[in-house]
Amino acid sequence: MRLNTLPVFVFTFLLTMFAAGCGGPSAGDPENGARIYRRLRCAACHENRTAGSTVPDLSGFTLSFRRFRAILRKPSGAAMPAYGPERVADKEAADLHAWLRDRRRDP
Repeated sequence: MRLNTLPVFVFTFLLTMFAAGCGGPSAGDPENGARIYRRLRCAACHENRTAGSTVPDLSGFTLSFRRFRAILRKPSGAAMPAYGPERVADKEAADLHAWLRDRRRDP
């Protein structure tokens, strides 16, 4: 019995492409991410933390893009405003994520 491999190949290819896209954009432009970080004034809170602050320190950034975007859209703390897609598009969120991720690697 000979299997027709074309349908299996197509199914596997489509499944792989679907799974790769589930988390949203995985790559972004770190240079544009730095501009977005300044535009949104993220440093006002994330870089001026005081003792006992509940604002996360972003210097050890390790979040996946999917988790980062979820927090950006609907933060759990009252201090951070929500940045919906009308304020920060998914592409801009990917750029910001790339900058935060790459910044963590700098010496």
